[in-house]
Amino acid sequence: ILGNPATTAGGGAGIYADSSSELTLVDSTVAGNVSTDGDGGGISASGASTVTIRSSTISGNDSFASGGGVVIAQVANGFLTTATIESSTVVGNRCSVGNPANTICGGGVRLVAALGGSLAATLTNNVIAENLDSEPTLVAHDLLLESDPGLTFTTLGFNLIGDNRGAVSDFPS
Repeated sequence: ILGNPATTAGGGAGIYADSSSELTLVDSTVAGNVSTDGDGGGISASGASTVTIRSSTISGNDSFASGGGVVIAQVANGFLTTATIESSTVVGNRCSVGNPANTICGGGVRLVAALGGSLAATLTNNVIAENLDSEPTLVAHDLLLESDPGLTFTTLGFNLIGDNRGAVSDFPS
């Protein structure tokens, strides 16, 4: 899935999965996509019931708002999203294209639960590195875990996280 634009607020230039959908991506490449008015340059899964990314590469995507490579969010009260990212590479993505007001947006992967929604996310055997977060300073937040109580995050090991500032409690320095 290469070189696609998204110009609407939903984002997801490469892939967009919305409420109650299921997304399974296996042995795939999502690269060079640009979301100029929303989340998830590569993949935006907002409200999806299940998201599985396995043995895939997500690289070189840009997002205006959050999740340069991938954003997975559940923000509907009482709803649950289950997300698994396994044996995948998320590198060289950037969030906040032309939006310096966003200061922390998750250049590689952003996982968020808010407004009473729940997200149960598991990472295993991934490389999430060399992603950039927020113009004009371009700091590296490779993995951003929102601190909302609706987020349950589990690492099953063998993950290489380049800049852990967005996930220090789970990947201590």
